[in-house]
Amino acid sequence: MPKPHIRCEFRFVEAGKIQAFVDIHYGVFVMKDFKVIQNQDNELWVAPPSRSYRDTDGEQRWTDTIWIPDHREKASIQDTVLAAYHEVRRAEREEEEEVPPPTAARTATVRPDGSIALPDLPDGDVTF
Repeated sequence: MPKPHIRCEFRFVEAGKIQAFVDIHYGVFVMKDFKVIQNQDNELWVAPPSRSYRDTDGEQRWTDTIWIPDHREKASIQDTVLAAYHEVRRAEREEEEEVPPPTAARTATVRPDGSIALPDLPDGDVTF
């Protein structure tokens, strides 16, 4: 079975550890509000969407709302999202040297073969 087409739509926030929210279009599914997080060692990782709740002691806890049990698939999605994140950021740095940065969300599409293309798109999207 061929690997599904993945498209990532980033909303850059840079609020504390969170660098961006990302909606992942994976085949026929859209998984919303994943987070690109930077840890104290400046390493990036991808966290699934989560929600808070209160445990029986009244303490606030967090739980993931999407679970990917296949560790290889989870790692593959994370690697793809981070590659797209770095490419979008690189493209934005290049654009900043030429024109003011766009205000719209950025879109990145990664082909199943892993190839990357950055065409100039008038609406501010970047496609992988």
